[in-house]
Amino acid sequence: ISEELQIETAINNSGVKGNLYIGSRNFSATAGKIGVATTTPWASLSVAGLAGQTNPLFVISSSTVSFSTSTAFIVDSNGNTGIGTTSPLARLDVRDSVQVVAAFCGTNAHNTVVIDNLGGASFKSQVSFQAQGTEKWAIGSDINAAGSDNFYIWNATGGRTPLAID
Repeated sequence: ISEELQIETAINNSGVKGNLYIGSRNFSATAGKIGVATTTPWASLSVAGLAGQTNPLFVISSSTVSFSTSTAFIVDSNGNTGIGTTSPLARLDVRDSVQVVAAFCGTNAHNTVVIDNLGGASFKSQVSFQAQGTEKWAIGSDINAAGSDNFYIWNATGGRTPLAID
C-alpha cells in the first residue's frame, strides 16, 4: 500500500466504515458523515484541528482557476469566525468597506436592526432601528462625525437628539 494513498473499509456494528488517507491527512466517511482530520465525524461534515495547528480550520473564498483571490468566510485555529477578514479578532468578527456592516431583519424585512460604520474621515458608528426600510432611532458615537468621543440617541423621525453625552 502506498504511503501517499490508502483506502480501507471495515464492517462493524454500525455498517460499513471507510477511511481515505492522503499523505499524512485523514479523511473518513462513516454512516453518511465525512470527517477531515478525524476518524470519528459527529456531523455531516466534521473538521478537526490538529494539535498545535495554526492554519485555519475552514475557509470559503472566491477564486480563479489558479488561486484563491479573496477570503469571504474563515474559521481560524482558535475557533474565531471571520466574515470579510482573514484575521478574526473575536468569536465573530464581521468587517466590510461599505457603511452597513450587518443587518438583522425578520422574514418580511419590515423591522430591521442595522450596524453602520458611517465612515468617512470620522469614527462615526451606530446601531439603527428601522421600520419598513426607514430609520426610526439610532444609538451611536461621534454624532457630528468630527472624531469626538460623544454618545447619542437620535430620533430620526423627528430629526432630533433627545440624549447626547460629550
